[in-house]
Amino acid sequence: MDTIIDKIRNSADNSTNTDKKIQDFSLANFNSIPFYTLADFASEVGTSTTSVIRFCKARGYQGFSDFQKEVQEEVIHQISLPEKMAKSLDKIKQAKILDTTIENDIDSINRTIKSLPEETVVTTLSHLKSAERIYIIGLRESFSLAHYLYSRLSTILSKAHLLNGFGGLYPEEINAIEQNDLCVVFLFPRYTKATIDILRVIQSRNIPVVLVTSHNYAQLKEYATVILPCYVMGTVFKNTYAAPIALII
Repeated sequence: MDTIIDKIRNSADNSTNTDKKIQDFSLANFNSIPFYTLADFASEVGTSTTSVIRFCKARGYQGFSDFQKEVQEEVIHQISLPEKMAKSLDKIKQAKILDTTIENDIDSINRTIKSLPEETVVTTLSHLKSAERIYIIGLRESFSLAHYLYSRLSTILSKAHLLNGFGGLYPEEINAIEQNDLCVVFLFPRYTKATIDILRVIQSRNIPVVLVTSHNYAQLKEYATVILPCYVMGTVFKNTYAAPIALII
């Protein structure tokens, strides 16, 4: 029985360029599909809602909602981390784990650098320079990245501040941020609801945000002024943060 990935990849000989665009976007942003409306999905692909519906029906679905529901179920039931680790380790010879991991990290850094437009870097540096204060935010695993950036910036800029949320003080800390400040936010899959909520509050107050996130960031575009996308796919069962660390350095 075909999986939903197989269905998305299914392309007849007479498939159109539009079908190929929808296919490529769906595969590249698979985990993000449940967050889209039909109109938003079509807009991101650069096609019409009619074309998206036609694409879904050609793969056995009644429409986009039916397609979206199966994607959501697949995302929810993805294998657990222990299972993923066991499957990955089976594919990598024990003696080669270190070599494979380092090669993957180097590849992640190279792909991130090549995909990052120079104008995005220039814009980010401009925001860092002009901001009255710089607030750095990262929850859970991303906190280590936020702390590392803070430790680097604070040696040269007294205006850098790390939001740590100790004692549940995030609301009070966020209330201190003003429109002439800048927020640098680290957010990687699996996205934490708390970080999304913080981004919504910051956005509602028209405070500029530099968002450091994964390269599949379509559903996060509305929350950021500038996005620095990074390749973070690890070799075993967790993300690799070699690329965002390289950006910080």
